[in-house]
Amino acid sequence: MLAEAALRVRRGEERARVEEELAKQGIAAVDLDWQLVHLPTIADAERTAAKDFVAEGRQASRDYYAQPFVLKHIADIVDKRARHAHISFEAAEEQFWTDLISSTHTHIIDRAFTMPDRKGILVNR
Repeated sequence: MLAEAALRVRRGEERARVEEELAKQGIAAVDLDWQLVHLPTIADAERTAAKDFVAEGRQASRDYYAQPFVLKHIADIVDKRARHAHISFEAAEEQFWTDLISSTHTHIIDRAFTMPDRKGILVNR
C-alpha cells in the first residue's frame, strides 16, 4: 500500500491527493515520508510495489517450520537405521546420504566443489 503510494508520488501524482487517500485508510503522512526516503527513485518504488509481502511472509513461515520438521523426520529415520544396524548415528547418517545420492542419481558437475568428509547435517539435532 505505502510502496504503491510512494510510486504514485515518484511518478508525479500530486502528493496531497495521495496523502488524502492514505489518511482515509488511517495511514499518516509521516509513513509516506518514511517510504519516500527509502524509495528514492521510481525504479526502487516499482520494485517494492511489485513485491507480494504477504506471499513472502507465508513462504518464510513455511520455511521456518518445514525445515526443522524435515530434519527431525530424517533424523528419526537415521536413528532407526542406526539402532537396527547397531551402528553409530554418524555412520548411519553417512550411509543414509550415500544411499540417497545413489538412488537419486545425483552428480556433482562443478569440479571445484568437493564433498565434506562427513555430511553431519543431523549431528546437531
